[in-house]
Amino acid sequence: MGGRPKKPVALKKLQGTFRADRDSENSKNTQILERILPVSKLTVPRTIRQGAVRKAYKRHIALLRAIGAELAADSPLLEMAYRSLGEALRILDTLEDTPVSSATYINLQKAYTKHLQEFDRIARAFYLTPAQRAHLKLDVLSAREKELSIQKEQTVVEKLLSKKES
Repeated sequence: MGGRPKKPVALKKLQGTFRADRDSENSKNTQILERILPVSKLTVPRTIRQGAVRKAYKRHIALLRAIGAELAADSPLLEMAYRSLGEALRILDTLEDTPVSSATYINLQKAYTKHLQEFDRIARAFYLTPAQRAHLKLDVLSAREKELSIQKEQTVVEKLLSKKES
């Protein structure tokens, strides 16, 4: 199943694109999931030992938390993604010390590509690809612009009301 994952209801509400007729069922499902699934904060698993990978995992958790898409049930899949990333980085270190003309180099290169593809496949579901981050940032920016325009309209209305009263 391809395509972009659905936006969380919290993000739709932030952007002002939440529609009860279209999204209320999704909102109900989210509430049911929150009751069923443990709502605990994600933490970096002990199995991820590399410093760079741990930092990336922490940044990813912060992103998921910011958009309201953090669920403890996602932990195994995220762990699998970051273990693949860690393995790819380990293979990359080995590749640097391996002669390019050897058969080992070709096998390591294939394994490196496989692990990166696995990470990319899982990362798409968690807003981690550059295109999805850009789309998410644009959504948040448009929500902020909408919020600012509403605030400006309110101040204009307040000024008009104060002039009318005086």
